[in-house]
Amino acid sequence: MWIKESPENISAKSSGRDVLNFLFNHDIFYVMDNHLAAAWCWLQKLDKNTSYNFFHIDQHEDLWCNAPIESYSYIKSNQYITLDEFLSLKYVSCINCLEKVFNYGNYILQTNKLYPNWFENCIFACEDYITDINLNILDNLNHQELLPKINEFLDSKNTKKKSFNKWILNIDIDYFFDEKQNQIMDDEYIKQLCINISTFMSNIEIITISLSPEYCGGWDKSYRIANIMTDIFGFNFELQL
Repeated sequence: MWIKESPENISAKSSGRDVLNFLFNHDIFYVMDNHLAAAWCWLQKLDKNTSYNFFHIDQHEDLWCNAPIESYSYIKSNQYITLDEFLSLKYVSCINCLEKVFNYGNYILQTNKLYPNWFENCIFACEDYITDINLNILDNLNHQELLPKINEFLDSKNTKKKSFNKWILNIDIDYFFDEKQNQIMDDEYIKQLCINISTFMSNIEIITISLSPEYCGGWDKSYRIANIMTDIFGFNFELQL
């Protein structure tokens, strides 16, 4: 189901810092071109009083936090805002510019300010080692560690885990690319990762997937990887590139 339908000739469009071109939903899966929309998806899907664990698989940590809480705190009493309302939220920056509240780098910590219980325990699989005083980060995983260890963390029966909360799984396709936009993890790695995730689907509350074409060498490359993933997950969506 299209929540925000893809425009025609999307290959000519840019996502950039704060532009969302499309958002697609199938069951617990939400697929987008800009990761900022993950926060809106969490607002729709997650219970405000429930604790979850957070698993972030991304080339980048996405841990900016630049918008004042006053510019979006009303979401606490109006969690199910429309996507258009969410995308339209703005604030005046320190240099007196009008900025969008949510962008591709700040949506995690700004959501954490509203609902810290949604991020009770966190795992980061990023290019760099991640630390943040606002989050309880259990582990940082490199590319080699991710495949075997994702099973360990997603398995609710594993006694090594500190809690048995369901997971928020947040995946950016640029994780499979380097800073020069070369694919560094082959298709078999991506397929196996999705197979491993599928094994523990009952322990996952929501999966948000971003194409981030600007960090993957273009729409063709990121869309191809998205199709590999959604094929394993058992659904598809079509972009007219």
